[in-house]
Amino acid sequence: HLLVVDPAKTKLALRVPHMQALALDADYNQADDLDDLSSYALAWFSAVRVGHFAPKSRSDKHCQHLLRWKHVAFLPSVDAPTSIFIRIESTKTRAAKKVDPWWTAIGLNEVFPQFCAVRLLLAHYHATFNGDPEAHIWVEASGAPRLRNAFTARLRLRLLAAAPRLGMTAAEMNVMGFAPISFRKGQLSALAKELRPVMLAKVGDHDNVKTTNKYYVTDTVEERAANTVASARAFAAL
Repeated sequence: HLLVVDPAKTKLALRVPHMQALALDADYNQADDLDDLSSYALAWFSAVRVGHFAPKSRSDKHCQHLLRWKHVAFLPSVDAPTSIFIRIESTKTRAAKKVDPWWTAIGLNEVFPQFCAVRLLLAHYHATFNGDPEAHIWVEASGAPRLRNAFTARLRLRLLAAAPRLGMTAAEMNVMGFAPISFRKGQLSALAKELRPVMLAKVGDHDNVKTTNKYYVTDTVEERAANTVASARAFAAL
């Protein structure tokens, strides 16, 4: 999670500016844009693990934990939802243990409605739901679950296109540093500024507090350098 490690061996977090730029570039009247951005919004706001929306392969092993419509409820109703309730029977940390299923909820994004998981998933639901609660939420035209490689490639292409909104050229945009896990990293990093570690661990479904604590470490060179100002104040008292 730290930018001081080898960037080739870690993936960057997708921050609020990235998500805003991707949303502003999207045309929700286009099926591909709605499909992608609804998954981005849910992945970012829920911090759900990669394997729940972008499997490595279509094998039973890799698809057993994929999100299906039965895992999602629009509350208080699908007619006028104000939140999404997500319940997954088993996640990475729970696969080998008998514990309660992992769950979370996402509310409306009134601050920036263009990137609202509730509204986008509802639109995707109306556009694609065929009445089968066992159906996977995001699939290809064939009906098969979309694979992680294709998901990642499309994400990187969208980030390249969004580079000007982020004040960068396409050449400056390190798209290879981003992957599906970048959504989870971005949300947990944002929540670390608002939540205590015990609550962040629940949101992230961490079974080891060391994992959670990583999100409370200063994660840019600029922020660490700025700490000098705080420690230097003691010199003023001399």
